[in-house]
Amino acid sequence: MPAQYERLELSERADPLGDASILAFLRSHQDRPVEVDASRLRLANGPLVETLLVSANAWRTKGIGFRITGLSPDHIDQLRWLGLAAPLGLLPAEEVRPA
Repeated sequence: MPAQYERLELSERADPLGDASILAFLRSHQDRPVEVDASRLRLANGPLVETLLVSANAWRTKGIGFRITGLSPDHIDQLRWLGLAAPLGLLPAEEVRPA
């Protein structure tokens, strides 16, 4: 049976520096699969991208699923251009999994 993912819904301007609930969620779910729903996100700032990169790597290291869903094609293209789409598991049908 597939693991149940805990879901974090990001706001339009999600910022872990200004919204402690993002980091609190990630800390409290660090031993469970996590899905980050970015469908409402309009601005992906540096601290958010950094937080997601660190989290994706931490979950991968532990062998736990971590996925980001709902990102706009423009956000994915920007992350791909920066070389961050693969580490975030954003390539088609890809999820961050254990290395």
